Amino acid sequence: MFDKNKCGILLISKNVIRKTWSYLSVLYEIEVLIILEAKYMKSLVVLVQ
Repeated sequence: MFDKNKCGILLISKNVIRKTWSYLSVLYEIEVLIILEAKYMKSLVVLVQ
């Protein structure tokens, strides 16, 4: 017996997981970039002094 509802729910949850994952990875990348930028700026400040 082929249950359309179950397949639909599976597809929706896959989409939600994928969207959530991409959103999290974007946030994480931004955070990493901010941390790297902060470290880079600190080293620049040290170099300038």
